[in-house]
Amino acid sequence: MREIAIHLKNCMKERTKENIFKLYNWQFLNCIRLWFAAVGAYSAPEDLGKLAHPLIEITHGILKFYPNVRYAPLRIHLIEYLNEFSYKSGIYIPVVEYLFEMLKEINFEKKRDKSLTKKFDFAINVKTQKEYLKAEEFYKELFDLIMNKLLEAFSNFALYLAYPESLIVTRLYLKKYMKKLRNKELREKLKKLLNTLDENEKTFITKRKEIEFSKNSSQINPLTRVCMPSNFLLFL
Repeated sequence: MREIAIHLKNCMKERTKENIFKLYNWQFLNCIRLWFAAVGAYSAPEDLGKLAHPLIEITHGILKFYPNVRYAPLRIHLIEYLNEFSYKSGIYIPVVEYLFEMLKEINFEKKRDKSLTKKFDFAINVKTQKEYLKAEEFYKELFDLIMNKLLEAFSNFALYLAYPESLIVTRLYLKKYMKKLRNKELREKLKKLLNTLDENEKTFITKRKEIEFSKNSSQINPLTRVCMPSNFLLFL
């Protein structure tokens, strides 16, 4: 892992094409995935648990290195690894900012080529081919993935008693973003996400009111799962 960190540090000194290729490739991505699997399987402090923080920091560094739409598939992979690791380990990992960044920087409403209807396979790619960057279908698929990854990230917030409060800023941003959207299909998808969050929040608050806090309430594990509504991951 130290070698990975040094490799990232050296590449961050200059964002050249060569350095981008050194980081944004399957070999490097699979190395990160392997470490997440290993640390996740042996997450106890006496095992590999102490490596969780540097691994997460390295992943954040890779996400910030070159936030270009052409490497959106790789960023989706990394966010998926972080979401999954957060769920399994109970460690809060902020990934929403990267998904918001993609929503902000990519113009999903721009008119593009509708003739290329072949679906882009995000699962087996880290880089988007040029022809797909001009295809409307690609951006529709990418928007759907961002919505799903947002929902996965929000589901991890349900590990915390302050889940409803943690959604305040997020909800405001999404509503502000939705007001700018003119595309009816995109607006409906975002509206569906917001409705799902509202329903989950109501369920969460109802369950939280049933909790009885004692004098030793300060000792309650903040990662205790109060509730996990069944519709959290049933968005699309």
